[in-house]
Amino acid sequence: MEQEQLRTADQRDLDRLMFDYRRRARLQVLENFSNAETPEFELFTNRDGPSCGFDFIEGGTYLVEAYRNDSDQRWKVGSCSCSPPRFVDASPDEVNALRAWKAGLQPKARIFGEVFSTNGRQSPAGIKLQLLGGNQLLETVSDSRGQFEFQNLAIGNYQLIWGAATPRARSVDLTRAWCARVLVPLDRQ
Repeated sequence: MEQEQLRTADQRDLDRLMFDYRRRARLQVLENFSNAETPEFELFTNRDGPSCGFDFIEGGTYLVEAYRNDSDQRWKVGSCSCSPPRFVDASPDEVNALRAWKAGLQPKARIFGEVFSTNGRQSPAGIKLQLLGGNQLLETVSDSRGQFEFQNLAIGNYQLIWGAATPRARSVDLTRAWCARVLVPLDRQ
């Protein structure tokens, strides 16, 4: 009976959350880089991967960048964030960068994102993107999935430029964050 009451209370608690954020994980903090004041905490994520949810595996060691919801003070995370949860073993360079940042060193920034076609006629692969800022012009091309990335950037403001026939641009502010995710629509190409 006590177990059933706990399950019902937990379900009521989950029902108060936004519809998508109904999967709960309890995480133990092994190393704190920022704002994890307790040795463990509950984290909420979306129900499934396609809606940016994240499936934690019990016993896994993850690098997690979560945010606290102002309305209910709960920690939340998804796979579509600037830095989605990932296994620590798969990101040793990022862990080292966070340790350096914690020690007072400035990490290099990055801009990444995805090109997508809004009309379905153009492939998002092979789209040329230019990044203007920091007294330099960088170029890259989107991969077969439409993804792109600019790494090792200085903190500052940038202009992301794309489109051969009708160039388009979007401002990217890296003065208050070390990374930014940008979605690039190909609707006017």
